Amino acid sequence: MRQDLRFFLLSWPVLTCLIVVLLFFLLVEQLSPEVNVLQLREVSFFSAAEVEKPDALAGVPRQRVLLPHNWNRHGFAGRDAWYQAQLRLNVPPNRLWGLYLPSVGSNAAIYLNGHFLGSGGRMTDPPARNGFRPLYFAIPNGMLKPEVNEIVVHVTTDPAGRGFLGPLLMGPDKTLNPVYQRSYFIRVTLVQFIAVSLLVSMFYVGALALKTNDPVYGYFAALLGACLLFDGSLLFPASPLPGRWMDWLRMLGSGWLSVFLVLFLHRFLMLNRPRIDRYVLLWGGTGSLLLAFLPTSWLYQVSGYYWDVFTMIWGSYALVTAFVATRQSYSRECWALTLSILVMLGAGLRDWIVYTENPERYHGTLLIYAVLYPMVIFGWVLLHRFTSALSEAATLNRELEERIARRETELAVNYERINEAQQQQALAEERERIMRDMHDGIGGQLISAINVARKDARVELADALETALADLRLMIDSFEPLDEDLGTVLGLIRMRLEKRIHNHNLKFVWRVEDLPRVPGLGPHKVLHVMRIIEEAVTNVVRHARASHIVVAARTREREGRMGVIVEIIDDGKGIDPQAERGCGLINMHSRANRISAVLDVKTNSGGTAIQLWMPVSVP
Repeated sequence: MRQDLRFFLLSWPVLTCLIVVLLFFLLVEQLSPEVNVLQLREVSFFSAAEVEKPDALAGVPRQRVLLPHNWNRHGFAGRDAWYQAQLRLNVPPNRLWGLYLPSVGSNAAIYLNGHFLGSGGRMTDPPARNGFRPLYFAIPNGMLKPEVNEIVVHVTTDPAGRGFLGPLLMGPDKTLNPVYQRSYFIRVTLVQFIAVSLLVSMFYVGALALKTNDPVYGYFAALLGACLLFDGSLLFPASPLPGRWMDWLRMLGSGWLSVFLVLFLHRFLMLNRPRIDRYVLLWGGTGSLLLAFLPTSWLYQVSGYYWDVFTMIWGSYALVTAFVATRQSYSRECWALTLSILVMLGAGLRDWIVYTENPERYHGTLLIYAVLYPMVIFGWVLLHRFTSALSEAATLNRELEERIARRETELAVNYERINEAQQQQALAEERERIMRDMHDGIGGQLISAINVARKDARVELADALETALADLRLMIDSFEPLDEDLGTVLGLIRMRLEKRIHNHNLKFVWRVEDLPRVPGLGPHKVLHVMRIIEEAVTNVVRHARASHIVVAARTREREGRMGVIVEIIDDGKGIDPQAERGCGLINMHSRANRISAVLDVKTNSGGTAIQLWMPVSVP
């Protein structure tokens, strides 16, 4: 409950709505301001359509009326009427005065002491429509005279019977003219600004609807068009159409405003209500045709008690629908839509009550201003929705670009792998060819030479040839594709050396654990590792006088780096530390340096340990 109160009372839509309502109160005050000047309210009324000049009013029947005076309210159904007022001045003013008409329907011409003072435009049929425009006429010095001054107002209207005259205000120009200018700004300039804003917004949103093919923007553009139709029918004083058809356009603008509001709200809130859509469109279409073909004498009554009432009913439906959506979603956008519809509906209800129940106090319509607030709110909501969609689209495009970039990277890596695999395959095939040629060519020749040497009892030559053959086989083994597997390398060495070790009556011990892969362990490194181990085993066989030889391999950390250590251990006599290092040890150290390995030689009287450490991680 507390959350509901905070949402519905303390959110920004409520604050903006309160500000708009306050502005409306100020606007109502400015539409009928109180000003300290002469107000002529008691006048004579002449219902003489054939009179063309005020001089011809003599002898015409008259009646005393009070301003403001509404013809329809008092049962006058003519097109032209005259009003006559008298102003008594003891001393005529010696400065510029003015005559101000806050409201007149439809147009008026002013005569002062028999002289034409001015008019609001065309007085012939169809007359200028100044029902929403204040009129002001400056009175030059010397036109007002002492004692009695006669002011005559000729009012003409279209259609007949819709005439109206508000109070006549007279006073100094510097006092009265600012009141007129303020009223003109509110009633004319501000309305023109609203109309231009609606026109620009309608074309922009319409283009957006065509581009996005979204019905929400289409119905909002139609909503703006209905508001523009309502405003435009009140805005232009000179119109080629008769007043009856201009009023018909104004009625259409207010009615279709509610129609498009319902349709827009259904699409915006994603409500599937086709039956209501059909009903509101049917009402709008039939009502428009009915108002078009009705006689003028019935038009305004039907408009006030049928068309306007159903317009407010559809507006109330839109208000309830928006409020229910707000309660369900707690969306500030829906809450702003609800309050904006409430403001527009309240302004329309005020205009309807004032216009139908008390016409002589009618001082302008608030709906013409109220449409601006919901249009701004609707536009903001749609713009927020559109920018959110653009942001989501940009995010999706960015994610898509990232995915494409990742896929391109993966494809490049896969291409490199395939290319490398193809190269490796080509190298493997070439190595296999070389190995086959070496085995069948040089290997076969060495075996034949060994057999000849043994038949001739040339033992030393046979041993030398066998050593050359073993070295050839070692080279061939180094070309095998081992995939950086040191365990496989050691297995190949064991296969080559184990028989040789046993032939020299040495006990062979194998202690190789599971080993990690050694990066970069290609044929070049494999050959060096094999030669180091072979050299170590050869030294044991020839010089150590040992009974046991151990080959061990395991992982070991060295100076913070993980690696693999291979040890060849014997229990022989060891290496004399005073003796000069032989070529074998020097070659072993050199080979270890070439493959970025470390070779350690530990010896004592109990035997020798050759340790080869190779890193398995990149520094």
